[in-house]
Amino acid sequence: MFLAADPTFEGKHLIERPFDKVLDWLQTIDDSLDVDNTGATSQKFGFGVYAPNCEESPSDPVEAVIVFEKGYYDN
Repeated sequence: MFLAADPTFEGKHLIERPFDKVLDWLQTIDDSLDVDNTGATSQKFGFGVYAPNCEESPSDPVEAVIVFEKGYYDN
């Protein structure tokens, strides 16, 4: 599989890693992490990971990453 980008944070690759492993790590660095049935978002660090089946299959890989500036999710 060809990846157009290989986003990393603190030296950790985010794409194609099992969601549950990424989630475990993220929860150690962000105690206010938002987790839902399609992934996790860190307002603290300004990025989120998308794994559309993470609720049913938590070991499925992260498929996408969003990077955003402070206030992106504000009303």
